[in-house]
Amino acid sequence: MEAARNRKVETATTLLAANPDVDAVDWEGCTVLMFAAVSGQLDIVNALIAHEADVNVKNKVGSSALMMASGYPNVVKILKEAGAGE
Repeated sequence: MEAARNRKVETATTLLAANPDVDAVDWEGCTVLMFAAVSGQLDIVNALIAHEADVNVKNKVGSSALMMASGYPNVVKILKEAGAGE
């Protein structure tokens, strides 16, 4: 999660190669995909989707990666193409 939060694309890619649980959540119910989406990190979003991250997970307040990506149309597009709903 820290790699996504801190925009470390190379680190995130390396970690994904180890096949972690890409849908793991933090104490607020947020996934790595959410952190990448909320900051417009298209490369990490694409990598997570390629590793089968669930694009429809909602955190404890009901927000999804798609909702969090609202300021980044390119990320919204990719999430919708991967099957994300509101």
